[in-house]
Amino acid sequence: MTTQQYLEQVRAATDAREAAKEAAQMADDLWRNKIKEATVAGARVFLIAKAAGDITTSRVYQIRDGVRTGSR
Repeated sequence: MTTQQYLEQVRAATDAREAAKEAAQMADDLWRNKIKEATVAGARVFLIAKAAGDITTSRVYQIRDGVRTGSR
């Protein structure tokens, strides 16, 4: 394989990586918005937490309030 072919593969992989990051961010935004909507609608926080992948109820409140934690 030539250097040019390697560089083309690196560019293609970089483009795929960026597309995946954008898709993940869109999915995360949708997930957060649905959690917020459910809390506003009055759904029980415990049930929202279970439906959201078994996160903690504290995390549901943080998402509702727009609080970001962690290593981002």
